[in-house]
Amino acid sequence: HILKSFSPFNSEKLVFQVLPIISLFKDFDYLVVDGNLRHISQAILSTLFKLFGKKMVVWSNVFTFGGNIHKQTLRLKWWKMFDHFLMYTEKDIVELHKIGFKSKNIISINNGLNQNLISDEIKKWDNELLSNFKSKHNINTENIIISSGRVNKVNEHELTLEAIKIVKNTIPDVLWVVIGNGSELEKLRHLIKTNDLIDNVLLLGEIYDEEKKCPWFLISKAFIHSGPIGLSLFNAFGYSLPVVTHNETSYHGPEFSLFEDGKTGYLFEFRNSNDLALKIMDSIQNNEQVFEIRKNVFEIVNSKNNTDIMASQFFKMIKSLQ
Repeated sequence: HILKSFSPFNSEKLVFQVLPIISLFKDFDYLVVDGNLRHISQAILSTLFKLFGKKMVVWSNVFTFGGNIHKQTLRLKWWKMFDHFLMYTEKDIVELHKIGFKSKNIISINNGLNQNLISDEIKKWDNELLSNFKSKHNINTENIIISSGRVNKVNEHELTLEAIKIVKNTIPDVLWVVIGNGSELEKLRHLIKTNDLIDNVLLLGEIYDEEKKCPWFLISKAFIHSGPIGLSLFNAFGYSLPVVTHNETSYHGPEFSLFEDGKTGYLFEFRNSNDLALKIMDSIQNNEQVFEIRKNVFEIVNSKNNTDIMASQFFKMIKSLQ
């Protein structure tokens, strides 16, 4: 059920949500909240409901990339009044234990995507169909890498473009496929032309349908993400792709806790296009290691982090409250 809300400034900076306070307290045995102090009304109600004996579950992650350390400290102090926590990743449980939450009921939901959907789409393609797909789009190279996400300053596509210029010297037919739209798209398009990379970069725009995304991922050798990575990590893993991303761990989403350099992909030095270029070349040329990486990443999303597991873990939490 979507609750009514309104924004006096027509922006997400200030939004008022109409909460059915009496119904929430009287009609529900358990309440799951996001544990974010910026959602003021929810935070206040969560506190009051807990004080009045309601069973509350905080569903959140311990740290967020770019988060203010003072606000995070305040949030974690507030959390200590609650007893039940549903965390995005297993690393979150470890972090909570470190800061005095060992006596709490904490379960990792193992955040992920619908791997069944991705696997069903993969089954529709074979080598012949993929070959025809490449011919249809005038693609004659095997050295394809892919990125998917908002084309904005945060995701730093310009850095990847700088790396592509370097990679091109060693792998002339490298092709970077970019899925996404955003504020930096036109600038990126201009840089592609001025750097003579028209034959090395393919801008596809927005694609949200997994059916349409699938063949592009299947013809690619690696997933490149220069900015902070989150759920897109699992999208890449779902297609058995090694991920190339930066090594500034505090500047990633909670899903990054599952990343292991050399086992799930390659880390490059933060904002270093030369090192990024080297890691892209590794993902294209290091066939033996990449073969093992492909097996590792698929195992993660197939058996550990997906929506089926999330549902199972969620009901495990609910049962623990009974």
